[in-house]
Amino acid sequence: MAGSNFSLQWPVDSGRITTPYDAATGIVKIGAAAGAVVKAGAAGRVVGANGDTVQIASGVYTVAYSNLRKLSVAIGQDVAVGAALGEAAGPDLRLMVFQAIDP
Repeated sequence: MAGSNFSLQWPVDSGRITTPYDAATGIVKIGAAAGAVVKAGAAGRVVGANGDTVQIASGVYTVAYSNLRKLSVAIGQDVAVGAALGEAAGPDLRLMVFQAIDP
């Protein structure tokens, strides 16, 4: 993120970008085989954990990890960088980063 101190560590081992950032959807797709462990790219608090998506609030950003199975976290849980969030459903992980906006 240009102009900020926010950074993410890579959420899956050996995954590569399969679909570059799409401004229309806000999604980057990263190759992740079914069963691959998906890890938190930044420390924060789980604010969403349902279906196939985990959302982590990290300062003024929220990071959503989607296309998961077997979630390993619950809403309200604090997570460290690298903490297991769940397993990828495959063939990719969908990653979205949102910035909070003051009303």
